[in-house]
Amino acid sequence: MNNQAIIKYLQGTASQKEREEVLEWIEESLENKKEYLSLKMIWALTASGDGDEETAWQDFYPLIREVNNSLLIAVCLS
Repeated sequence: MNNQAIIKYLQGTASQKEREEVLEWIEESLENKKEYLSLKMIWALTASGDGDEETAWQDFYPLIREVNNSLLIAVCLS
């Protein structure tokens, strides 16, 4: 699952088909659930209360890379 699809899901801009795909992906494995919950938490924490979407994106993308790197390391170590 690509991060863009998950982001659209979190934003509420995903189509019905995209929502279904994200939900199916989440249910496929515990690792997917963990990744989704991490991204959801990061999104919630970086969402600006003043509606400044650009600032939220600038805060969110570096954290996505950090989560993805952590997941890659965990997979390699297992």
